Amino acid sequence: MIHANFYDELVIIGFPYDQGARNHKLRQGAFLGPDSFRRFLSYTNFGVLKNVALGVDIEKGLPKISDYGNI
Repeated sequence: MIHANFYDELVIIGFPYDQGARNHKLRQGAFLGPDSFRRFLSYTNFGVLKNVALGVDIEKGLPKISDYGNI
């Protein structure tokens, strides 16, 4: 579903940063968010995209998605 390409309709760009939480002495860990999100998307069993019984294929309506990595 997600591939490396430069000209797609939807782009994922990660911003691993939690300096604001550190400055205000709040819970840290936001910097792990982008990579955790990518690990979640790499699972092939996170949901059904094609329902054969009802003849519905959600993947056809999804735009092509590119991952540009982290800033």
